Amino acid sequence: MFVDYLVHRNLQHPPALPPGLAYGYALAGNGVWKLAANRHVTCQIPALSGRVAGLPDLTPRIELRIPRLPGVLLTTILLHARQQSWLRPTEALYRIEVCEGRPRLIYPPQQTGQVHVAYEGTGGPNVVVEIHSHHEMGCGFSGTDNRDEKGFRFYGVIGHIYTRPQIRLRLGVYGDFYPVPVTALFTSSVLADTHATPA
Repeated sequence: MFVDYLVHRNLQHPPALPPGLAYGYALAGNGVWKLAANRHVTCQIPALSGRVAGLPDLTPRIELRIPRLPGVLLTTILLHARQQSWLRPTEALYRIEVCEGRPRLIYPPQQTGQVHVAYEGTGGPNVVVEIHSHHEMGCGFSGTDNRDEKGFRFYGVIGHIYTRPQIRLRLGVYGDFYPVPVTALFTSSVLADTHATPA
């Protein structure tokens, strides 16, 4: 059994996920919350809102277990995405993994198109964040993104890469998502252009 189910009864002691489990659900006064932890992050995010009488509320909690990633990696991704789209607009996907405390940017094998990118595998447990580009489009997450991004890691989209680069970031927890500021994971949110407007 890889999932646990908890009831949040004590305001002084938030629910804790027993070790060895993939994730858990906690019933609280303000709904159902999803708990998860891996080598990179511990989190508590809302899964279903509602009111439950007699139980205290929970609040969102995301705690990195690694140092924040260098912001320059976002600039590297942006410049490479532009290079990939030089001849024709195309999406591209990138992963950043942390192994033995060192971050590494990866451009995995992929098949790209104007509105899609196809790839195999998840990249493994060392991957902290997966980011794809939207070239001329904005940095919103699509329904396809919601269906594809089923792991437990951060996910990002960089949009308007030719003009006013923007980035949006969220934490994905096995099908549930919670938006996070870019500076929660990176030391800087400014992309290559001085006109960058991070979301």
